[in-house]
Amino acid sequence: MAGVRKDGFTPRIRAVKAVVVDVGWVNGLAAIRSLGRAGIPVFAADHRSSPLGFRSRYAQPVTVPDPLTDEDAFVDAVAHIGGPAVVFPTHDPPLNALARHGCLADRVAPNACRIVYPRAWTAREAQLELRFFVRAWQANHPGVQAVLSR
Repeated sequence: MAGVRKDGFTPRIRAVKAVVVDVGWVNGLAAIRSLGRAGIPVFAADHRSSPLGFRSRYAQPVTVPDPLTDEDAFVDAVAHIGGPAVVFPTHDPPLNALARHGCLADRVAPNACRIVYPRAWTAREAQLELRFFVRAWQANHPGVQAVLSR
């Protein structure tokens, strides 16, 4: 159950677990802290032996295979973490691996997990669009300046 904030507000969140994937950097740690402070049990999943997120008091560390070297084993390991859970990939390699495999529920049981990511083609298009935007911004393209000034 979610925790009570200092102002007395208690969000209505059903009992759920979270799996934050690729927790070697601050964005993974930030996700762990936010979820943990809300009272949500968090599993920190990473292929490295001692990533930053494994040190959080809010997370239970879980070592999984590297999505770049053994994608199928990585997806299978994530699907079996913690029972029913919402999965939050924090970087492109695990996001792409999970997106390519669609719903992981087929690997475990119905409603075993929910993945917070778009389908594979949408994820790839968003990544390409962001790269294009960054390149245009670096080149001082006038269209980018117009978008940013709105």
